[in-house]
Amino acid sequence: MVNTIGTLRRQAKRLQELGVKPEIEVFDTGHLLMVNDLVKEGLINGPPLVQLCMGVSYGGPPDLMTLQALVHQHPPGAVYSTFSVGGMQLPYAAFGSNHQRASSCSERPRFSIARECA
Repeated sequence: MVNTIGTLRRQAKRLQELGVKPEIEVFDTGHLLMVNDLVKEGLINGPPLVQLCMGVSYGGPPDLMTLQALVHQHPPGAVYSTFSVGGMQLPYAAFGSNHQRASSCSERPRFSIARECA
């Protein structure tokens, strides 16, 4: 899969035309910078919905300092959820709010936290 910046902009525009609010998966800080650009360019209506995907090979490491750094880069009002694979699953669930949920991804549990950014 190749998602160039141009492709992402075209996809965001098409989803906007269809009235669909995308869930944007973020695996590292560069992805989050792109989310900010899409919001500034008016290609995402309202606050974006961001899924922070941690602990995935070659993505953001599953530590809470990295998570905190990513959260502070969200556009104002963004709604985000997060998960980590591996040994940091439960600490990620404990980190959050009362919006925790558990789901399965393949055969291992995955925990998410949903919050709104100030």
